[in-house]
Amino acid sequence: MKKFIRMIALTLALLMLAAPLFACSDTGEDTPTDKPTEKETDKMTDKPTDKPTEKPTEKPEDDKKDEENEDGIEDIKIDLGKDYDKVKTLGRTSFSDNGIYCDHSASGIEFTGLMEGNVVLDVVTSGVKNGCTTTYFTVYIDGERQEDRLSVEPGPRKLKVAHFDELGEHTVTVIKQTESNYTLLEIKSISLTGKLYDPPANKELYIEVIGDSLTCGMGNIGENSSPNPQTPIWEDATQSYGYMIAEDLNADYTIISQSGIGIAGSWYDPIFDFYTMASYSRYKMSNKTYDEEHAFSLRTPDIIIINLGTNDYFLNKDKDPTMCKPEEVQKMTEKLIKHVRDCYGEDIPIVWAYGFVGTFLYDNIKGAIDKLGGEDSDIYMIEVPKNTGGAQGHPTVEGHRAAADKLLPLIKEILGIN
Repeated sequence: MKKFIRMIALTLALLMLAAPLFACSDTGEDTPTDKPTEKETDKMTDKPTDKPTEKPTEKPEDDKKDEENEDGIEDIKIDLGKDYDKVKTLGRTSFSDNGIYCDHSASGIEFTGLMEGNVVLDVVTSGVKNGCTTTYFTVYIDGERQEDRLSVEPGPRKLKVAHFDELGEHTVTVIKQTESNYTLLEIKSISLTGKLYDPPANKELYIEVIGDSLTCGMGNIGENSSPNPQTPIWEDATQSYGYMIAEDLNADYTIISQSGIGIAGSWYDPIFDFYTMASYSRYKMSNKTYDEEHAFSLRTPDIIIINLGTNDYFLNKDKDPTMCKPEEVQKMTEKLIKHVRDCYGEDIPIVWAYGFVGTFLYDNIKGAIDKLGGEDSDIYMIEVPKNTGGAQGHPTVEGHRAAADKLLPLIKEILGIN
């Protein structure tokens, strides 16, 4: 009996010792172990481990990009055919599927952002007149005019407009010096390292200037003895009287001007078609497939300055005495003023400037203005100082400055500016 009891006790003891073996059967291992797992060891000792406890979840590519560029600093290319609203346009411009047309004098773009390294524009230019192929530019950085005059030849080109050694906020302004009678320009994209902000806001004042080569700035950076005077090398619209007035007034502007334009006639293109189309030169060069008219409703100028009548005199004197007779000029002056007001409204003030190279048809133009009501109808005429010291007898930069200084007091009086 005692022997039987001992056997039962021994059996129970053996069963108790075997219990851990059955408890470990979920591990799928044949041999049990009393050692803690590596995961458990880390928990007990609070030691860090390079091995992840769980497989990380993959982030979407866009989230990774945002995480890597928390400040938005990356190499970017702004397609101006799609994102033209990233820049402010200056002067008379128009849009294409591939970019922004900046054909006219002093047209261009302005943009603000965080930038470092090179700022490069993709541009396409083409020559309009034989031998006149180079397009010239003025660049402003943070409102400061840069000394270097940039240029490109026809075709697709890369135009480096700025370089910043360190990351910072900047405003870059790129303006075409060259008139549309010489070259056409399309700005397709901007490449930079950084990010662009919203474009600069419109300024409170907006002026429009209409004219011929005198308004383009033709010859202003040359001399009477300069070779090949009728080429873009001697022309800078950003040193013309109209542009100077815009700067002095801190105003936005449009300059609609072309060498050879007259009131009753022209060496090249008629003023009414040239004025009405977004880019008459592009219209001609495209075999009339480009036929966009300017959208006058986009913005109405506070004042318009006109400087025409010089070519009418020389067309009559040097080309054909039956062209541009004084009485015809007077009649067409009246028609042009009416046309401009039809585009913008009857109340828009107009100042007619005349006398840069002579007062040949002053009385005829003044006669048309008086017939329309003169100053009582907000139509004014003013004689500007004569200056023929530039290339081919055009005004110099100093001559443009003198004209701007003569016009400014009258313009401020009309606009009520102290």
